Amino acid sequence: MDRTRLALLDDDPAVLDSLSMFFAQGGLETTCFVDAETFLARFDKGLELDCIVTYVRMPGLSGLDVVRHVAARPAAPPVIVITGHGDVAMAVSALKQGAYDFLEKPFNETSLLAVIREAIAATQDRRARELTRLALREQLEALPPRQRQVLVLAAEGLSTKEIAQKIRISPRTVEGHRAWGMQKLKARNLADVVRIVQGYAQS
Repeated sequence: MDRTRLALLDDDPAVLDSLSMFFAQGGLETTCFVDAETFLARFDKGLELDCIVTYVRMPGLSGLDVVRHVAARPAAPPVIVITGHGDVAMAVSALKQGAYDFLEKPFNETSLLAVIREAIAATQDRRARELTRLALREQLEALPPRQRQVLVLAAEGLSTKEIAQKIRISPRTVEGHRAWGMQKLKARNLADVVRIVQGYAQS
């Protein structure tokens, strides 16, 4: 099984050593950085990661800078921010700019590991839902315009007769368009059509 790839940023080497040893026991492959500049240079060159944990206050670029930089990238890994005493306002700002969560020092290593795993799972779920929405959009857009129009109106709750009146075709023709459209979308029933149309509207 692939190991979870984690980047850990802190200007205290002792913290990096301690946490990387702990994470290794939990199956995480940790790459450590003592400053944000070095990390971002590696990240921009294609460093593949499942999660990033960064201390908010560091010499040079801060953890907030890391959050902003990473969040601007497509398919960005989640970023968890570690704060010291009095840094909560900065952590809240990080959340608003795209961080997944923050923990305040001193923190429990087990709790941090749990948040890391939660962040990775949530990000994977979000990406899977996005791929599903894109697939539904492509399927619906591939339909002939009239079939797509009939299915969208059906998903809005209009009856066959109402659809026929609205777009000025016969009820029998409406039924034909709906049947063909559902077959192409592999929709088993109207509930499936509603989910597909809603996914299309949200994409």
